[in-house]
Amino acid sequence: MINRRGFVAGAAALSAAVAAGKPRVGAGIVNPLVRQRADAQVFRHSDGYYYMTGSVPEYDRLVLRRAKTIAGLATADERVLWRHLASGPLSGFIWAPEMHRIDGRWIMYFAAGPSGGGEDVFRIRTHAVTCDGDDPMTGHWEVLGQVQLAWDSFNLDSTSFVHRGTRYFAWAQREDGIDTNSNLYIAPMASPLTLAAWYVTTIAPRARTSRLASIAYNSE
Repeated sequence: MINRRGFVAGAAALSAAVAAGKPRVGAGIVNPLVRQRADAQVFRHSDGYYYMTGSVPEYDRLVLRRAKTIAGLATADERVLWRHLASGPLSGFIWAPEMHRIDGRWIMYFAAGPSGGGEDVFRIRTHAVTCDGDDPMTGHWEVLGQVQLAWDSFNLDSTSFVHRGTRYFAWAQREDGIDTNSNLYIAPMASPLTLAAWYVTTIAPRARTSRLASIAYNSE
């Protein structure tokens, strides 16, 4: 497993080599790896494949690709897992997908809002789809539901992880009474769509400069 210090050192060395115009011997990776895939998530699963998903320019679908190497993701076939609906809360922009293996099944979280224009398109909430098989590239994906948070407001950019046997959910959300665009929260999970306990605020910008940067910073 790559630790943080090793990753940072490697990234710094790679950046220096690129800046100096030196070839990256053995890397085989060209930057950008995959064009027009914002909010990208890349991870290596126990099956030996690297998986990648991300927002597409049309913001209308969830996609997934995989390869045996990170470099291979650049030319790997990409599958459309699910497309936004014709109407309702899942008919507008589809943002920031992340795929996770939870309780023996594949879950993909994403942010979505309704279509129709105006401010409604930013009525963004976090939803999930799930796969009916063990292979996320060949299985059928369907809507699992909306993630139930402590209150109903703008939220997005969620992720999930396990620490010391407990699965957690982390996300960005606007909270009533706090004059920022969004803050960062974390809570243990009871199920893929529900929290097991009250949330903890991890970042809530207070200074004026922090509030001005909250959209850019807290949605990354």
